[in-house]
Amino acid sequence: MPWSGCWKEIRQIDCESGDDFEAEDKIGELRLLANGRYSITWHPFETYTDYAGTYNINPAEGTIVFNYEDDAGIDGDGFYSFQENGDLELMDIWFGTFYKEAVSDSQKVSCGYVFRKK
Repeated sequence: MPWSGCWKEIRQIDCESGDDFEAEDKIGELRLLANGRYSITWHPFETYTDYAGTYNINPAEGTIVFNYEDDAGIDGDGFYSFQENGDLELMDIWFGTFYKEAVSDSQKVSCGYVFRKK
């Protein structure tokens, strides 16, 4: 289970160009547990999490689905792959923003993430 563990966002992937970019506010922790649970936290502090749920992986198809327990405003169905350096790339997934109501003219539309194991 190379995907299990604690990951931090290092880049997002632009929907239009497919290029990587650094987000204004990165996800500080994406925890993927071996038992199929996950949690996402933008600014980790003690045991606080922004939201959590379950995830399912289909290694044969390279798909991953994040299910959430409340209305987190995410699009959790997508694909995963590992880069040569071990970074986890998630495509066609949107985890939302730290401030759900925040809108920034400079914010790019993201269709994926690159995470590095902590």
